Amino acid sequence: MGIYETMPNYFLGEHVIIVDIKGQIAEKKRIIEYCENALAYFLTDLSKQIEVNLTISKELDSQAFGYCSGDDSSVDIELAKVSDGFKLSIDDMMLNLAHELIHAKQFIKGELNPNLILSILMV
Repeated sequence: MGIYETMPNYFLGEHVIIVDIKGQIAEKKRIIEYCENALAYFLTDLSKQIEVNLTISKELDSQAFGYCSGDDSSVDIELAKVSDGFKLSIDDMMLNLAHELIHAKQFIKGELNPNLILSILMV
């Protein structure tokens, strides 16, 4: 367990990272703590509240492992439990979550723009 295990949200000064998980997955508290600690590490210059909505789904469109969308104050992450008919292990799901948290950091910092992604996909 991390040093923030008794805190419901990770506080960075007066700012907070709020993580909400929807869907069934083991060890939700540990996953919330992982998300909070990872984003606090990436966002050392955080100056406002950030909301992270994590949805665990059986499968995602196009058999993707995960998706991330967002802006500078909130992100939505979706993780799949199954892809191409194969059940993903919790370790694989956490690797996918780590990947999506990098995208979350990019959205929050303005390094990744949803409009740019849409224009690339439409080409």
